[in-house]
Amino acid sequence: MNNKFFLKNRSFLILPIVYVFIVNLFFTQHSLAQDCSKIKKYSVLKDFIDKGEFTKAIENIKQTKCKVDDDIIKLAINGHFKDFNVSNPQEMQAAEEINKPRVNFIADLIETCDANPNARTEDYTPAIFALMFNNPQAATRIIKHKDFDHSLQYKNGSTAAMFAAQSGHLDILKFISTLPKFDINLQTKDGNTAAILAADKGHLDILKFISTLPT
Repeated sequence: MNNKFFLKNRSFLILPIVYVFIVNLFFTQHSLAQDCSKIKKYSVLKDFIDKGEFTKAIENIKQTKCKVDDDIIKLAINGHFKDFNVSNPQEMQAAEEINKPRVNFIADLIETCDANPNARTEDYTPAIFALMFNNPQAATRIIKHKDFDHSLQYKNGSTAAMFAAQSGHLDILKFISTLPKFDINLQTKDGNTAAILAADKGHLDILKFISTLPT
């Protein structure tokens, strides 16, 4: 009696199992297809960035609606021209010019594609990268993103505000100083403050502004 009942009604037990299997299979395949599509898009984008074809990279992002994650920012930063002596003014100026399109590209990603302004490599954040290579226009676009974090530091402990003070970019320092929890007295690992860095470069306008800030 029980066996007959089981045999008669086993279809009611099997159908839900089959349904769940089919649904899981569909979503697994869909997810794999999305992952493959993402890998393909990323590969094309990486190729453009590696070649320095930043206009094509931006066009590719807009056409494919590819999400600009932190890895893309890191890729753009890490590919910068590094073969220069930072203490040599001529070499530094040449590096600034070579890296200018790359810095502008990163600012474009953050300003127009809503990429993370705080994505960081081992050494750089986007804002610090822009200031390191003396591109205040790109740096301004980056720091005005609503999620910009002014407390992030370079490997020596310098913040974007310190780089701005050292480079004489008063407008950038003024803007950062209006952000919540800004502290002008932060120090690098060597004990330098924004004021010390500005004084070392002779930026009297920066020092005058710093003197107006609460200590």
